Amino acid sequence: MQLPQLRTPFTRAVVPVAAGIGFIAVLGLIMWGVAAWLSGDGTRVTLGDTRFEIGRVDRLADSIAQHGPQLYADLKDSSGKRAVVVDHTGTTDAKGWAVYRPVPASDPTGTCLAAQVHDSRRFTDCNGNDVDVTALQPAPDVRVIIEDGTVLALEFAEAVDTGS
Repeated sequence: MQLPQLRTPFTRAVVPVAAGIGFIAVLGLIMWGVAAWLSGDGTRVTLGDTRFEIGRVDRLADSIAQHGPQLYADLKDSSGKRAVVVDHTGTTDAKGWAVYRPVPASDPTGTCLAAQVHDSRRFTDCNGNDVDVTALQPAPDVRVIIEDGTVLALEFAEAVDTGS
């Protein structure tokens, strides 16, 4: 079977371009369909590991004793919703760990991020008030894990982007 002959300059210019556009459109629809099929309903996107290994408990306990609690910033955005403050007040390296949000407990909205006073257990809130680390909001969705009595890790209950 012989292909039809394109006789006019207009058809010789338009038909290949239209065929190319059609091919790209069909390929795009196929790729969209595969992506939609693989993503499922798309409501739950995991943003990484829910576990964050910080390091050896003996070194962390010594560092906190000298320089105060350690602040770990939120890497997702600047809102600080996932930022945590790790504190140690125990008599042994493996006990006495606590995790807080860098927000004063007196702020129910959670919008006032406190800044740590250098080398201390004190924080300054949005209004300039000086608060102790224990006056920050606890982080109930973060669990402290001590592995083999030597390594401190944090496990976040929900490291998922809900689209908000």
